[in-house]
Amino acid sequence: MRRISGSYGDRILIRTGSSFHPTIETSRMRLRNAGWVHDRKFKERFPHLPDVRMEHRWAGMLCLSRNGSAAFGELEDGVFSACCQNGLGIARGTLQGMGIAELVLQGGSEIAGHFLAQLDPPRLPPEPFASLGANSYLIWKEWRSGKE
Repeated sequence: MRRISGSYGDRILIRTGSSFHPTIETSRMRLRNAGWVHDRKFKERFPHLPDVRMEHRWAGMLCLSRNGSAAFGELEDGVFSACCQNGLGIARGTLQGMGIAELVLQGGSEIAGHFLAQLDPPRLPPEPFASLGANSYLIWKEWRSGKE
């Protein structure tokens, strides 16, 4: 849970957790459960505000790789990738975007070279092993992070 303040006002960001969805789809039940977790985490953090309700909820996709590497570079002639921020968000995504732009327009840069030097992300195992492994790992990481 984080408080974000800026020109758009004050907001509280509550990260509910992550789960693996190889089809990039989710169910109404998972969305409802995520809302329940939002509410529970808010009440745990701010028990003195029992009547405050969430005005908006948002969810999005996050791309992770098993070894922490970015899927970065030219995949085939004229097709470029700058994916897998691995949960590090805006800073890494911005750097990858800059690096891929410099790779396309200038043929490379120090930033592009950094990402190109990383090992390629390994392929996932077949289902159901990919889902079982990824979701088990994400649950363990959330448990390890504690209450906040």
